[in-house]
Amino acid sequence: MKQLASKMGYIEFSSDPTNLLTPAGWRRLQELRSTVVRTKQVFVAMWFSPETDSAWSEGFKPALSDDLDYDPIRIDKREHVNKIDDEIVSAIRTSAFLVADFTGDRGGVYFEAGLAMGLGKPVVWSCQDGDWAKKLHFDTRQYSHIMWKEPADLRKSLVARVRAVIRPMLQ
Repeated sequence: MKQLASKMGYIEFSSDPTNLLTPAGWRRLQELRSTVVRTKQVFVAMWFSPETDSAWSEGFKPALSDDLDYDPIRIDKREHVNKIDDEIVSAIRTSAFLVADFTGDRGGVYFEAGLAMGLGKPVVWSCQDGDWAKKLHFDTRQYSHIMWKEPADLRKSLVARVRAVIRPMLQ
């Protein structure tokens, strides 16, 4: 493998045990890091509760699928026989971006948003306005959250945010 990288002009061998990336190697590395994965899948991290069922069915899902032509997934609605954490990591890795709703103050949503950020995936932040919004952790309050009262508000605001911010990032 090292010989092939050398033949392609990506590395130079030196006398000590380390090898050096050439300018062409650095360019190739940057190309690989900046490759955008073309997928319509969007991971939605949220509280799975009867209290948020309408947010999913009237807000997140129709905004992402009907209005924006993405394939939103909720991990609890995905059939699998694996460990749930492996499914979550896999689904986030293969998604174009993540929508993180902090209604319910669920620790998993913080984890999933952080994982997406670490993978360089855009994150759309949201929370139901009111008591839940007051509980947002100080580490995430600095991000622009979509504050919604009703699922219809959420749908409209999510569509606007994705069109204005996320789509240009993914092109």
